[in-house]
Amino acid sequence: MSSEQTLEQPYLRPLSGKLVEIPPSARIPARCPIQRQYVELVPQNAAKHACDLFDAGHDSEQALKTWDYLAYGLWASVADYSNTMRAQSANFETILNAIRPLDSEAFEGQSSYLDISPLMSVIEIGHIWFGTRLMWTRAAT
Repeated sequence: MSSEQTLEQPYLRPLSGKLVEIPPSARIPARCPIQRQYVELVPQNAAKHACDLFDAGHDSEQALKTWDYLAYGLWASVADYSNTMRAQSANFETILNAIRPLDSEAFEGQSSYLDISPLMSVIEIGHIWFGTRLMWTRAAT
């Protein structure tokens, strides 16, 4: 396998270059882990990720500033944050992921897919925040 090839095929349908009069609907992303060269995204689970993510988002003055830019946060305790995570994860319209750099044992950030519209072939990436250990790293890109 050459360095340009991957194990995954990015297109499930062959590309012909012909005009597609009526494009097929896109697919809803699966709630499954995604691992690449520097990072792993795992479907958010309060029981597994709340402690790591609470620490990443509350461990320093710089980390606390992350919440200045989001419509939610800070939390007084891991238990409070865990309750928020359970509510977020129960939402069928948003798929939240915990982010773990592969050079770390801890989950250090969050991202999501939201405003998912397969019929229109659109999706938004949001709810993005990184703990200070993840910021400005290759894993963050």
